[in-house]
Amino acid sequence: MSNRKNFLFRKHAAAFERYIVPAHASRAEIMRDSEGYWLNVWWHCGEIAPLTVQEEAQALGGQEA
Repeated sequence: MSNRKNFLFRKHAAAFERYIVPAHASRAEIMRDSEGYWLNVWWHCGEIAPLTVQEEAQALGGQEA
């Protein structure tokens, strides 16, 4: 089971970008596969990785996972 945050609709993934860019990341790209839409994120630390469920929670509420 993946820890990646999946979105049912492209518009939901696009709307979430504002929570992470530019505060936490320099860029995010919407990707799609059989599980739905997801964000590939260019983090300020230099990593490029899919947005996780924990990172989503941190961006929305400042919670630590």
